[in-house]
Amino acid sequence: MVRTKSPGLVPPPSIIWPVLLVLSAAFLLTGAFTNELWFDESFSVAMATHSFAEIWDIGALDVHPVLYYWMLHLVNVIFGTNLIVYRVVTLLPTFLFAVLGATVVRRDYGDIAGLLFAVMSVMLPHASSMSVQLRMYSWAAFSIGACFLCALHIKMLSDAGARRPTRLWVLFALASLASAYLHYFGAIAAFIINLLLMIHLLRGVAAKSENAQSNMGAFVVSTVCQLALYAPWLLKLLDQLSVVSTSYWIKLTPARLAQMMVYPLVSTQMLDEARGLSGGMFQMVALVFLALAAALLLLLASLFIRFCMISLRPMARGSHCRVQRSDDWAVDVWWGVAVYAGTVAFALAASVLLASPIAVARYFYVALPPLLLAISIVAAKLLGVRAIACGCASLIAVGLYGQAVFVAAGYSQLNNEPIDYLEAVAHTYDNDGEPTVISSNILCAGTYAVMCNDVPQTFIAPDTGIGRAYRVYAPVMSFAAHVEEALSASGRFIVVLDEDNAEENDVCEVTSLADDLVATGAFEVVEGRTFYRPYERNNYTVTVLERMQ
Repeated sequence: MVRTKSPGLVPPPSIIWPVLLVLSAAFLLTGAFTNELWFDESFSVAMATHSFAEIWDIGALDVHPVLYYWMLHLVNVIFGTNLIVYRVVTLLPTFLFAVLGATVVRRDYGDIAGLLFAVMSVMLPHASSMSVQLRMYSWAAFSIGACFLCALHIKMLSDAGARRPTRLWVLFALASLASAYLHYFGAIAAFIINLLLMIHLLRGVAAKSENAQSNMGAFVVSTVCQLALYAPWLLKLLDQLSVVSTSYWIKLTPARLAQMMVYPLVSTQMLDEARGLSGGMFQMVALVFLALAAALLLLLASLFIRFCMISLRPMARGSHCRVQRSDDWAVDVWWGVAVYAGTVAFALAASVLLASPIAVARYFYVALPPLLLAISIVAAKLLGVRAIACGCASLIAVGLYGQAVFVAAGYSQLNNEPIDYLEAVAHTYDNDGEPTVISSNILCAGTYAVMCNDVPQTFIAPDTGIGRAYRVYAPVMSFAAHVEEALSASGRFIVVLDEDNAEENDVCEVTSLADDLVATGAFEVVEGRTFYRPYERNNYTVTVLERMQ
């Protein structure tokens, strides 16, 4: 790993880096002060209120590891249930990517590569929106990025014949283990990083390089420690595999596959605007920025093809080409590509083996940092000043637009309307006591349980598969195995919660519980309304039914 500067490029003055970090923090914080939630976030918030032991047990019924929930619980112990504090904690790793670009990446690969890595890590629309969503993706991505950088440094030191750097090995092992405890795609990416490092160290042992045996021994110790510390979760993982194979809800559609291809540069909110969600001029603006994002994707594709053609072709004698297959940085690039491509390939293969798609764009984001580092290195090496400037300007423009759309949706007053309406009708139709609020759609029921936690509700679903994890919403949410059980203790009025997934109705089949009850002839509609929630791009329905005399 040799620090180099792109030919003809003057390193930016030192003042740029502090300014870049301040602007990055300000940019990310613009989306952090909303109290809106969507279902997955509501699950995180509900989990944070439970103890460490309870999170461990409930997490085994979910489809993700538990480290992020433990982190939120620790924050909850100190600050209570504070969504803004939760979001600031969740965006911290995305900001730290900018810090890594300004320090580690800049030191190892030059100013331009560091700048590109920082800008891409923060400004990609998917990255900026994930940074404030109360899920584990931002921390999982950071742990993979840290693990990858540690692996590259270990590779560099082993190539130089240096003795094993104990502190670096500890950081590598901790980042790798944290990746596995944050997200399973993080576990896959960490496994690939460990595999690449092992192969490299074994080659050093075979070549009898200086200190190769010592470094290989450190790798063995690191691996054993990681496996020992991850072993307690492996039994829980087996339980989760049965959940995924029997009750996982995601379907793999052509639209979803297309989204996976463009997700780093195009957020779901941007796609909604391009499809005409807001109509008129907003759609035209969205199409312009989508065209700009498409141009950036073409630039990246051409850059990668150029790199492949140069780095893989046989080197002519006496060639002065800037890319040699033996160059450290070129190997680092291929490692970054291998981590991301390997994670995607593993996920697709697992989807086939489990007969249940587990591939979602936001899952792939976890393995994106090594690829972003690879792109930064190649662009700094192969592109000229104008191309880099135009690329950065285009990315910043797309990122600002994506953040503007996300922020507008997050702070829209329309998000609060279904919550306010539910509170009003639950108070009005309270059956002279406790209102009867029921739902069979967890996507809205879970969100209501957290955002409207003074209104008790009953969720109707069999106590099997992933449904057992929804006990996390107790005591606001109680449970019934079927509709008849929920209605047995109901009074004259019933409030029914439902949702129409307007963004991607391929996720699950949406049925109207209220319509089903009215069709029985035992109930009639008193009032009801449908609300659009911009934050999650869904329609929520609240219907009040009266039992027929």
